[in-house]
Amino acid sequence: MPSEYQAIDGSMIRFKGRSSIRQHMPMKPIKRGYKVWVRSDETRFMSQFQIYTGKVSNLTEKSLGARVIKGYKGFFNSVELQNSLLLEGIYACGTARKNRKNMPNDLRDDKHLKRGESDYRVSTGGIGYLRVALKWMDRKSVLFISHFHYPANLETASRRKKDGSKEDVECPSLVNDYNQHMGYVDKFDMLKSLYEIDRKSRKWWHRFFFLVLCGCYSH
Repeated sequence: MPSEYQAIDGSMIRFKGRSSIRQHMPMKPIKRGYKVWVRSDETRFMSQFQIYTGKVSNLTEKSLGARVIKGYKGFFNSVELQNSLLLEGIYACGTARKNRKNMPNDLRDDKHLKRGESDYRVSTGGIGYLRVALKWMDRKSVLFISHFHYPANLETASRRKKDGSKEDVECPSLVNDYNQHMGYVDKFDMLKSLYEIDRKSRKWWHRFFFLVLCGCYSH
């Protein structure tokens, strides 16, 4: 039974052979292989996975975030996804890019924000829920969307200074909640790597079988 807090993110299965669905992800520890969407909860177990092929019913995928996460509590964000989950009574928060469709364009410019400061816009969406778009300044600005946080609730977060020392920086509670829960899939990847099976095989599906095997027993 998955716990209340869950995260959905991409994971990679190492594969160097030829395949039409092989992906190149230069920012991941495993840079070439099969990309898999993984849902993981607080235990860091894999609750569900889906192989990314780039297409659904032979059509190029669109609205990827909303399709992958719809129906699950998770941290993978767009305004479209927030609206979809909100209608189903599922709470979610996560980071978002500033050029996402329907994001507010009047948040304070980065040069007018000091570290620890934030700016936000709130909408009820017409159905009685609080929806927040928030910009928080760390070393650089980070954008969030949430519909279960009150943006004026402030806490502190520990951050490193340029000289390596730590300081407490003011931040909205939304930021701390996100940082606490967003890394479940990365933690799953780390645990999986300790027990990973990497046997050579001509059968491509062996790779996915090994993923399930490690995902269930990597603790």
